[in-house]
Parts: sequence; structure tokens; C-alpha cells
Amino acid sequence: MFDLGEEIARVWAGAGDEKAMIESFRKSVLLVPHLRDGYVVAGDCGDVRWLYGFTTPAELAAWVVARGGDGDVEHGYVTVRGSRKAVAVSCALHRPDYG
Repeated sequence: MFDLGEEIARVWAGAGDEKAMIESFRKSVLLVPHLRDGYVVAGDCGDVRWLYGFTTPAELAAWVVARGGDGDVEHGYVTVRGSRKAVAVSCALHRPDYG
């Protein structure tokens, strides 16, 4: 089994196995960025709310830099196992409209 980043790359390249990628996601520990007030960082695309998650601090820092932030500054995050991300992070949103 490949790690999550490798599984994602293989699927995007057309050579991966989607079931293996999902299994790798479920077993991975993700870094979910949060704001100073404790709310997790999420983004909307159409009717879908995306909860950001990264597999390494370097990936999180690269994401911060891509959005104009300082990648050398430590950013707050919570660690969540992929299999628990939807449940744990949804609770952290404190948003009644996302139940």
C-alpha cells in the first residue's frame, strides 16, 4: 500500500486504484488547519463545503504560502484520522446549518 499522497498522485495519473486511495485516506492522520478562535479552515465550491486536510506540515506550509501567508510561521492545526475527519471536523465547525 502507498501513502495517501502517492495514492492520490496515482489516481490523478490514471494508474491508481480509487478503493486503495480511500483506504489510505481512512488510515492517514491529517493535519486540519484552524484559526486562532479554534474554527477549522474550510472553503466553499458551489454547494460543497471542503474541509482542508494535509498529510505533512510541509504541505500545510505550502498551502499557506500559496494563499499569501508566511510558510515559516507555525500554523495551528488539529490532527484527525481520515476515517474520523468528517465527524470530528464537522463538530468543530460549530455551524448548526452543517449539523
